[in-house]
Amino acid sequence: MSKTIERSFEEVKNLIKERANLPEIVSRHTKITKTARGFKACCPIHKEKTPSFNIDTRGNYFYCYGCNQGGDVFKFLELT
Repeated sequence: MSKTIERSFEEVKNLIKERANLPEIVSRHTKITKTARGFKACCPIHKEKTPSFNIDTRGNYFYCYGCNQGGDVFKFLELT
């Protein structure tokens, strides 16, 4: 007898967000540099010469001070 595990959409979405390696995903789009709280990079969403894109690894989210975009892994993939 097989056990069926049913999860809601929100549960699955949260599970993906928790397990996604945001720095690894972002590094496929731009070069990232380690910082004390996470990583920084030139924003892959808009063109810039100095890094204003930050990745917080504790909360697993990003924010760009140049274009004021931020969010989780889903938002990043939507914007790139």
